[in-house]
Amino acid sequence: MDRYQERIRLLLRENALVELKIGRTNEAIGQLDRALSLYPNDPVAHYYRGRAYAAIAGNADELQHALAAYHTATQ
Repeated sequence: MDRYQERIRLLLRENALVELKIGRTNEAIGQLDRALSLYPNDPVAHYYRGRAYAAIAGNADELQHALAAYHTATQ
């Protein structure tokens, strides 16, 4: 990954955290998906993604998305 992509990934990740804090969960997930497309092994992005999915989980199936993201973050 070049320096430009690294900076974009970090900006997307931090922007997603702001989106999460203000309740714009779907926007946060979109930002995190873009960050993970640049670096799929980013544990912080996976952790934030888990937080986002947990925030919108309405049933056990949806909660599985959050658990999967948390699990990936710890690998």
